[in-house]
Amino acid sequence: MKHLGSFMHLFLLIAIISYNFGSNPSVHAFHFFKIVRCYVTIINQLSNNMLNFHCKSYLEDLGTHDLPINTNFSWTFKTEAFHTAHYDCDAQWKNGHLHFDAFWDTETFLDNECGGRHCIWKAMDDGLYLYFIPKQEFVFKFPWIDWRHVV
Repeated sequence: MKHLGSFMHLFLLIAIISYNFGSNPSVHAFHFFKIVRCYVTIINQLSNNMLNFHCKSYLEDLGTHDLPINTNFSWTFKTEAFHTAHYDCDAQWKNGHLHFDAFWDTETFLDNECGGRHCIWKAMDDGLYLYFIPKQEFVFKFPWIDWRHVV
């Protein structure tokens, strides 16, 4: 009987760990203790300008890239069991620069910003946009910081 109690505790622990808080993974992207594959894409739609960017996480440095007009750069990775995956980027072009979180493995970021596990960023002349999957539209997120206003 003592072994049955231990078995039940183990079963309950496994059930809790494998529980998925979202029934639709394209909308509710956050998973409790579940490792899932995620995707990030940066698209250059600046008018006649190269986009330079550098993205990194605490585990991986993706390096510096020069992205020609109407092209994109993508990367994929698996989240971690304790939701610490985070990629931040610096982007710049001739009329400005900015720093942004390209991916953050939190319920708020995935469900309210990207709307899923695919975060698609688009650089345009007025700023940076993020594709919101549930509404199938790009949403304006950040304006470019003018180089002339850097102190």
